[in-house]
Amino acid sequence: MRATMIITAVLALMSGCTFLPTAKPAAEQTAQQESYMLPEAEQTPPMVVSEKSDPPEDIDYHNFDEDYTPAVTSTVSGQQRGFRIQVITTEDPELAGEVIEKIESTLEYPVYRIYEPPYYKVRVGNFIDRADADEMMGELRRAGYETFIVPDIVNLDDNQQ
Repeated sequence: MRATMIITAVLALMSGCTFLPTAKPAAEQTAQQESYMLPEAEQTPPMVVSEKSDPPEDIDYHNFDEDYTPAVTSTVSGQQRGFRIQVITTEDPELAGEVIEKIESTLEYPVYRIYEPPYYKVRVGNFIDRADADEMMGELRRAGYETFIVPDIVNLDDNQQ
């Protein structure tokens, strides 16, 4: 039995039986590759990648408020760079509406709903001076809100400081 297995293995090797796939002639491979190529009109153009300059330095958003200084008042539009207090950021428009109603019923400051997909942000006030915004932030925190000051474009017409 053992001798039969050895003879079978030797015959298989001598007959050229291998487990490796045989290579196709180069002409046959080229013809096959050409059949997959698209006509020139259907080929996608090559991508052009332009070089960009160095990326800007990292911005420290935590210290942005402290370094921020409002610009000169724009009397034409009635708006100016200033500060607002952000009370909540949520994806739920109903929750944002409830927070707005609650704040409007207790405070005499304007409240704004800002939609930046997918988030609704509730912000309070129009403050030119950061110190005024700090006072209002303290009042909102005592009322139980987790708040922070954000630089924003404020409306001078709605300014109730």
